[in-house]
Amino acid sequence: MPSFRDDYDFPMDMEDVDLMMNSSDYIPIPDQENVGTAYIRISLPELNVQKCLQFQLGESIWHAKQQILASFGADLRDGYNYGLYYPPQNGKAGKFLDEERLLREYPLTGPIGYLEFKFKRRVYRSMELNTRKLKQIHTKANLKQFMDAVKHANKEKVDKYVTKGLDPNYVDIDSGESPLTLSCTLSPEKCRSMIITLVSGGAHMDFRNRHGFTPIHKSALTSNSEAIKTLLDLGASPNYKDLRYLTPLYYAVTRDDPVCSEMLLNERAVIGTTDEQGWFEIHQACRSGKVQALEHLIYYGADMDVQNASGNTPLHVCAVTNQESCARVLLFRGANKVIVNLNNQTPYEAAIIAGNLELAEIIKGHSSAEIVPFREIPQYSNRRKLINYTANFRTLAKCRSETRLNLSMMDSRFFDPDGSFRQYSTSSDCYSVTNSDSPRSMSSSSIYSGPANNGVLHVGEHGYYEGRRETGEEGWFPCSTVEEINLNSRRRRACSVGDLDSDTEYFQRQTIKQHTSLNHMERSFVR
Repeated sequence: MPSFRDDYDFPMDMEDVDLMMNSSDYIPIPDQENVGTAYIRISLPELNVQKCLQFQLGESIWHAKQQILASFGADLRDGYNYGLYYPPQNGKAGKFLDEERLLREYPLTGPIGYLEFKFKRRVYRSMELNTRKLKQIHTKANLKQFMDAVKHANKEKVDKYVTKGLDPNYVDIDSGESPLTLSCTLSPEKCRSMIITLVSGGAHMDFRNRHGFTPIHKSALTSNSEAIKTLLDLGASPNYKDLRYLTPLYYAVTRDDPVCSEMLLNERAVIGTTDEQGWFEIHQACRSGKVQALEHLIYYGADMDVQNASGNTPLHVCAVTNQESCARVLLFRGANKVIVNLNNQTPYEAAIIAGNLELAEIIKGHSSAEIVPFREIPQYSNRRKLINYTANFRTLAKCRSETRLNLSMMDSRFFDPDGSFRQYSTSSDCYSVTNSDSPRSMSSSSIYSGPANNGVLHVGEHGYYEGRRETGEEGWFPCSTVEEINLNSRRRRACSVGDLDSDTEYFQRQTIKQHTSLNHMERSFVR
């Protein structure tokens, strides 16, 4: 009997869906959290069209949006400002899905989910809406006055308009900016209050201007670190893409303020974005001569030997553009100086051909004994979900911070290919069930608990453990009832890969060698 997933590996019309679901051979899709793909019915209210498409649950909303645009793009104007909308249900207000979150993070009901794809407008949560008054306030004159108020940082006037119900999600015809992108160009002392007012008034932080830049892109382009900080504080992702699929970090590394790039990297900005010519962020930093931005990229795991479409490494770029300071940083941190590009040229030869003879001699005379790699684990902000930023661990595998750290092994042991955490625990520190009045009480023991002993048998999802008490009782217990007890005070405190960011006592300003050995990871690694 053919299954639903085997037979329908292509976009289906609603007639096909109805026929399939009424068929005697139809097998419902299992729980979407346990499968890699899902079928979702996408509705376009503006065109009165619906399609059923298959999506990868491990991909971001942004990738799902590109798939939808590939199906409907010819019929949509300003499609980059369309978004997936979760309709109101069960007494909860509707909302637009965040583009940088994973599709699996939004539970969908039924064997085939339902989402709307429409222009990102303000979501009004009040039940008492006067549509006639809303229509009256959205006149061309009012929209122009609203943009003028934002431009002149007139917070009171802006607040008055949004309180009346004006939707700040639009692109000004004259300037090509949205109110929120325009507010990011204000002075640092004025932009924060304006951004907060607009976001509180319903402005979407991933709404793009005419050039495809989100507010955080615009902030990076104008080197407005205060605007970047405000947007990140409000929950904006550092990894929004523009129309060229470039992130804010890609632009920030070429600007004058290194604080912007450091701030984005600290918030887990993904390193490895490329443009049409295969240039990475580190290439752009070297071409622009931004030494501090280059140091930040290397510290957070950028590959110093990555090659663009022409085969040029960052050191090649420095050699051609005569960026001596950046070249010294790359050599000092361990960049490979013998890699050849597609023209079969090393950085030394490229510098000779470009006429940069002094830099060529610096490259030639550099010795491997002079290399001083970073020996610190990058410090990240703890306010973002780690599950969405596993790429940061993968990029560290190419960082020359410590040659004895096998992060690729850590990657394969602790992360699934789709980016989610694996359920993993070591035998050096297991949990056992204590004698208490509650069968759910559990504590940790420094001995291995096999089937014959009390302890954790399996680490499940949603914070539950499958365990066994000393009395022989078995079952699933919530993690809130688990207590950790270190029976050997002389042993170093247990840690796990998940603690690398938050464990300041043992990991802040320490070497990787001391604290990332898998033999010393003594906690269960729980999703």
